[in-house]
Amino acid sequence: MRKSTQKLISLLLGAIVASSPYFILSDANAANPKVGSACKKAGLIQTSNAVVFICKKSGKKLVWTITLGVKKTPFPTP
Repeated sequence: MRKSTQKLISLLLGAIVASSPYFILSDANAANPKVGSACKKAGLIQTSNAVVFICKKSGKKLVWTITLGVKKTPFPTP
């Protein structure tokens, strides 16, 4: 095969593998956090049922905590 054909095939295979849902890991597929359960990285923010959770370090562990934030209010209609 020619070098250009080999490059094209390798690029196409790479794009297929990268776009496959089996190889993509995201927090959207993770389970809903619970207060006190372990998390992976400090500073992560996840929303579940209108409750905002943030991953914080507690002692030597990383755990989910609830953040107290401002509720979003819709704009009034005239």
